[in-house]
Formats: sequence, structure tokens, C-alpha cells
Amino acid sequence: MSGSNTITWTSAFVVIGLLALVAVVLVVVIHQGALTWRARVSAARDDEYRGLAARATRTQEQMATELAQLRARVESIETLLRAVD
Repeated sequence: MSGSNTITWTSAFVVIGLLALVAVVLVVVIHQGALTWRARVSAARDDEYRGLAARATRTQEQMATELAQLRARVESIETLLRAVD
């Protein structure tokens, strides 16, 4: 009788060990999946920030160009008004 109990306990330990191994592997796979997902989200966010920065730079350059044109126009108007006086 005691021989069959030993086999039962041994089988139980093997099954528990396998279940623990499967649980550990499953946790590691889920954790790595979460890290991969975070990295993708972070990369997408970085791409959006780069696009936003590029648009802001282009807008700033356009505004600087327009401001330079406005200054030139104002200077020509001032010159014209001084000539009229």
C-alpha cells in the first residue's frame, strides 16, 4: 500500500512542478508582451512629438519670413512718409 502512495505523491509533485513551470512561463510571456506593447506605444508617441516639432519649426520659419516681409514693408512706408514730409 505504501508503494502506491509514493507513486501518487511523486506524480502529484511532478504535476505541481509542471503547473508551476507553465505558470512561470506564462507570466514571463505576458510580461514581455506588455513590455513590447509599451515600447510600441512609446515609439508612436515619440513619432507624434517629432512630427509636432517639425510642424512647429516650419510654422516658426514661415512666421519669421512673414515678419521680415512686414518689416520691409513698414520701412518702405516710413521712407515714403518721410519723403512726403
